[in-house]
Amino acid sequence: MSLAALPSDDSAHIAVRTEAEAAERLAAGAKLAVEPGLKTFFDALYHSASPDDVNRYTPEALAALAKLVLKRVVAHKPGESEVALFTARDEDPAYEENDSVLVAVNDDAPFLFDSLIAEVNAHGGRMRAVFHPIITRDGRSLSVIVLLLEPLLAESKRAALVHGAKVAFAQVRHAVRDWRPMMQRLKEAVADLKAQPPLATKDELDESLAFLEWLGDNHFTFLGARDYAFDPKGEGALNPIDDSGLGVLADADARVIRRGPDRAALTPQVRAFLTQPSPLIITKSNERSVVHRRVHMDYVGIKTFDKDGKLTGERRFVGLFTSGAYSKRPADIPLLRRKVAHVVERAGLPPASHDGKALQHILDNYPRDDLFQIGEDDLFAISQGILRLGERPTVRVFLRFDRFDRFVSALVFVPRDRYDTHARERIHHILAHAFNGRPSAATPTIDDSVLARIHYIVGRNEGIRPHVSVSLLEDEIRQAIRTWDDGFAEALETAHGETEGIRLLQDRAAHFSPGYRGTFQPMEAVRDLDEIEALSASDQPVRVRARVYRKPADAHDVLRLKLYVLGEVMPLSASLPIFENLGLRVIAEDAFPLSLKTGDGWTREANVLDFLMERADEGAADIATIKQPLEDAFHAVIGGQAESDGFNRLVMSAGIEWRAVTILR
Repeated sequence: MSLAALPSDDSAHIAVRTEAEAAERLAAGAKLAVEPGLKTFFDALYHSASPDDVNRYTPEALAALAKLVLKRVVAHKPGESEVALFTARDEDPAYEENDSVLVAVNDDAPFLFDSLIAEVNAHGGRMRAVFHPIITRDGRSLSVIVLLLEPLLAESKRAALVHGAKVAFAQVRHAVRDWRPMMQRLKEAVADLKAQPPLATKDELDESLAFLEWLGDNHFTFLGARDYAFDPKGEGALNPIDDSGLGVLADADARVIRRGPDRAALTPQVRAFLTQPSPLIITKSNERSVVHRRVHMDYVGIKTFDKDGKLTGERRFVGLFTSGAYSKRPADIPLLRRKVAHVVERAGLPPASHDGKALQHILDNYPRDDLFQIGEDDLFAISQGILRLGERPTVRVFLRFDRFDRFVSALVFVPRDRYDTHARERIHHILAHAFNGRPSAATPTIDDSVLARIHYIVGRNEGIRPHVSVSLLEDEIRQAIRTWDDGFAEALETAHGETEGIRLLQDRAAHFSPGYRGTFQPMEAVRDLDEIEALSASDQPVRVRARVYRKPADAHDVLRLKLYVLGEVMPLSASLPIFENLGLRVIAEDAFPLSLKTGDGWTREANVLDFLMERADEGAADIATIKQPLEDAFHAVIGGQAESDGFNRLVMSAGIEWRAVTILR
């Protein structure tokens, strides 16, 4: 079927045409793949390709790309990663696009594709097309990933991307290679905990054991493991056991908690925590994973004890909680179910009551990473604070500090209509500055509530964590997300009192254009609205009113004048001669339309014309002296009470009011 014969009336038909076009291009490209073995590889490379990706390229380009990729596939050695980044048209003129082509060939394994995509995104690469076949060559399954990117011109960026990809693939190989040994080590840790338990309660120990078994049941992607021995001398130390590293922790220099030069020494706070009888440590690693997802790895530490229940060391695992760990309710996850049940019991709310249901909703939807790490006391305090917040559209901040002081976790609630990308970033920087840290992650949750919730992580810099007043922090955030409308409502209340301000806002509200809002502050808008209100109430036949003003930064001979006009805009050709006869030169003019909703339901169109002027005689624009005489003279001319001629210059230059000028004239 030819493309012209295909229907074109809906999205389904568009998809059919797209697939048909791709099939035609691939058929034409396959005819050009005449070199030995190239036709077979051509078919494999594009077998599952997206039609949209195929249709970006000519048949000649598709054939040239297949030849260039096959060259890299042939160069691949078993157990290694072949990574190449090149400009295809430099190697084959038939490929006319200016893409940078990234080709990665590996023995097939999990996590290769998503790890490479995450690496490209981390380097700012932008993808145009993706091809990812799994092929069989010499009896081996090979993963072939071809990413067509927008041009990467800087050699340093190209080298960094290739290096990062090779590091990611190496960590994938280590994690996949050591997956079974890590699972075996988890089983050994469970057996050791049962054989030599800590001095914890039976309930806590049972929940900890159930949690570890739950982890091994496809709820945790194990990426690395390492064993440590506890040395109680002095402040204590955790020393890595030689040759115990697996996966991404096989490298003895890989860090999980500390970044400093002495990774074994413990602070008094950490020692106190480690020597508690609680058998598990659940937190976040310092390092981001380069395998599977580019996020900070989850860290699960299992303490080891002697026959007397004293700490002897730790079995440490790093990896990523799987999607199931985030989608299940806390009531279905060991440790979390116990923690949540204790908080609900402590709150003492009837489960069927409004508050009881609201609390359960808060706990079910609590950020899962924080729920794994938070203590019961902190969880109770924060959940109660959120419950009391209810549906009030206000700003609230709830903080949790990492027990190792590496980061601050903040749950920030803001009115939903105040939340956008800019607000999210401003709040993140406020938190980072407050806690001497750096923005790390921000996860918004927006539902039917009047509040938006953003979960922020702030990575801590070295040094003592500053003491921060939460109320002052909330005030700063409130000001940062304050909108022009907020300021306008407050300015109305300040100028007219609370009751009258609300009435004006609701019954005689004005719609100010984006251009106006970007030019004038809310208090100035209230002044303009008052002027238009006065003009609307006047019985003058000419509906124009002038107001002279200045800004503090204006030059000495500069002044500004606003004209408030009901109905048609006063043309510049009519007002310019009046200004010139008053001894003024117009530098710039802006017009701002205004829709004024009146109390009887009618809408009245008004305009605010804003003029920037300077005195023609270069004298000082002293508002205290010239404001009223200038305004009166303009109104007199507009109203037909005075002539508009050169005599009017005397109003400003000689300080003579317009009636005296009329007599003199």
